[in-house]
This record gives sequence, structure tokens and C-alpha cells, in this order.
Amino acid sequence: IAITGAASGIGRTTAELLVQHGALLSLADVDLKSVVQLAKFMIGNGAKVFWKQVDSPKTKSLESLLCERGPAKQLGAVNVAGIPEHLGTVRNHNSTDYEAVFAVNVKGVSNCMSAELRNEGLGSIVNVASITGLVGRPSYSVYCTSKFAVIGITTCCSSQRSSVRHMHKCHCSVSLSNAEYLA
Repeated sequence: IAITGAASGIGRTTAELLVQHGALLSLADVDLKSVVQLAKFMIGNGAKVFWKQVDSPKTKSLESLLCERGPAKQLGAVNVAGIPEHLGTVRNHNSTDYEAVFAVNVKGVSNCMSAELRNEGLGSIVNVASITGLVGRPSYSVYCTSKFAVIGITTCCSSQRSSVRHMHKCHCSVSLSNAEYLA
């Protein structure tokens, strides 16, 4: 299973949980030092992992990860890579903010999905969004918009699954600080 954004946060926790269940992983992150450190830790504990520095907005970077396939044939992908920076209202943002967030949060997910769908595996694709992709949050306009897009592309792709052998899920995490927006 390939995991983007594997070196920290939700990506790292996902990798740790999957390894506990015996999964063979391909760890991907733009932060080479951290992804190597995680891989070495996991290998030291008996896990079989492959790692690669991957910049998810760059198509060739993701394709090389999925083609190399690490220790075994890929059985799916978990798209966790994302950046929450550039928080604020629509009024406070410029095109540079949108480009930076959308490059990772939307283009990166799309690139990984496209590359994984071209593979011959039967695995799942799990895209990590956010509760803010379901309910807007005033001070998170760019981030919310990018996560709405992740949910949108996941829904579109999932509706096409009869012609594709993959299931698509979009996990929307919620923190206590966001819980007020669900009421």
C-alpha cells in the first residue's frame, strides 16, 4: 500500500497501524529525512517497507513510486499528503496561496489516483479530506475549498468504479475544534 504524506501526522499514524496488521508499505513524503527515519524505524522492528521522496503534485514523482512498487505489488494507495497553510478568509488570499494549497491538496490527490488507477492492482484508494470539506469554516477558505475538491474527485471516481476495479473512500476527519461546525 502506497501512502503519501507518510512521514508525519495522519500519514505516519496510518503507516504505523497498517504495519501492525502486516501490510507491506511504500512510504512517500516530500520530507526525505523524515520518511527515511520512519522507514528505518519500521524496518528495525521487522516491517517490510519501501520509501521514496515524492512531491505529489509532480506526476512523474508519483508514477515512479507506484511503478517501483517497493517490496510487493501495490494493493492500493492512501492519499494523506496535504498542507493546511494559508488559513484566513477569501478576502485575505491571493493566487499564490491557492496555487500552493491546491498543488498538494488537489493535484497531488488527482495525480496519485490517476497513477494508481493505471496499475493493475485490485486495491482501494483512500483519500483523506477533512470535515471542513463538508462544512465550510470562515477562516479556512483555501483549505476548505481544496478539501471540497478532494471529496468531489473522490465521489466522481467512485461513481465510475464499475469500469474500474477500485473502491474509493474519502475519510473526513474531525477535531474537537471543528465539532462546533457540525451542529
